[in-house]
Order: sequence, then structure tokens, then C-alpha cells
Amino acid sequence: DVGEPASLAAAALSVGERFGHIDVLVVNAGIALFRSVEKTSPEEWNEVLRTNLTGAFLTVRAALPIFAADGGDIFTMVSVAGRRPFPENGAYCASKHGLLGLSDVLRGELRPRRIRVTALLPGATDTPLWDAVDAGRVNRSRMMRPGAVAEMLVAALLADRTSTVEWIQMQPAGGSL
Repeated sequence: DVGEPASLAAAALSVGERFGHIDVLVVNAGIALFRSVEKTSPEEWNEVLRTNLTGAFLTVRAALPIFAADGGDIFTMVSVAGRRPFPENGAYCASKHGLLGLSDVLRGELRPRRIRVTALLPGATDTPLWDAVDAGRVNRSRMMRPGAVAEMLVAALLADRTSTVEWIQMQPAGGSL
């Protein structure tokens, strides 16, 4: 549970004991709520922000003590919703705007430790996140495949250590949905 500090502390301890340190952290837990702000309950709002934004904060915070001494990489899965609004997605967009801001702050704070922070902003990607959406509302065949996003992550990871890919924005070849 990325919203539970004790759960994340236990996971970080386990990783530290097994591998000694972390080189790469991918912050990718997320949920979506396809509902207008007016129809979003405070409980739903809090659940989305708890998972997508607070969960990212807690995950990074738990992992930082066991990062490799010579640096590493953090990738945050932001979404294009972190830079533009999507009606019927108020809680999700707010959480992703916050995650983009957190990524920017982390980049500045962690630079002295040689930890690079890259925000990934993919457009519609065919993942289980879309399972709850009525099939008539979206055409999943037009979405990017998760492997395409992973390839961009790997490209940023392989960049020379003297550079930082601050963010990557990708869209489906056919355009936004």
C-alpha cells in the first residue's frame, strides 16, 4: 500500500537487505477516477490523491536512504494529465499536476546526490487503468502499448550520467483520445 508509510518502510528494508542499495526507482502506482469534480466525493478525491501523489512522496521518501552512494535514477509516472486538463478527471489531473511539481522539486534536491529524476508523461496507454471505463468511451486500439513507455524510460536511463532527461512526453501516434 503506497499510502501506508510502514508498508513502504518494510519494502525498502527488504530491498536494502537483499540488494544492498537501490539504483533505479520507478514510481508507478496510480488510480484514476473518471468523474466530474461536482460528482466526486471527498473520499474519492482523497483516495486518488493518497495513491497518486502522497503515495509517490512516501515511496521516494522510503527509498532515498538506501539509494546507491554514487547516485541513481528516479522515474515518476506522471501522465499528460500533469500538464493539461481533462474534463471528468479532476482528482486524477490534480494528483498528476502535483506529481509533476514533486518531480521538479526532487530533481533540484537530489542533484547533489547524483540522483536524476525523470518525469514520464505518457498519453493514453493501454493498461488496466482503463478497465473501469465504458468501452464505448475510449478506443483502446488507438492507445500506446506499455512497452513503448518502457522504451522511453530505458532511453533516459541510458543517457550519459553527465545529463538528465527531465521529462518525456509521449502521445499515441494517432493523437490524443
